[in-house]
Amino acid sequence: MAHELDMADIEERALEIAEELAEKQYGLSFDALPPQLQMRVWTDAEQEIINELALRAELVCGDRETFWDELELERRQGN
Repeated sequence: MAHELDMADIEERALEIAEELAEKQYGLSFDALPPQLQMRVWTDAEQEIINELALRAELVCGDRETFWDELELERRQGN
């Protein structure tokens, strides 16, 4: 099962997070922030996405590892 990443989806998600962070941290929309703060907020949004993707990858790999462990146990038991 392949999990494709669509860059447009990632950019859209980054913008959503950046808007949330700008509002939460500065009480302004992302577009209303000065360029330096936009860069900081955008970088924080990208880091949140990196963390989300790393968690997803960990879950996928963990599920795969569990599958192979169970399969090996069945093989050893002669099933």
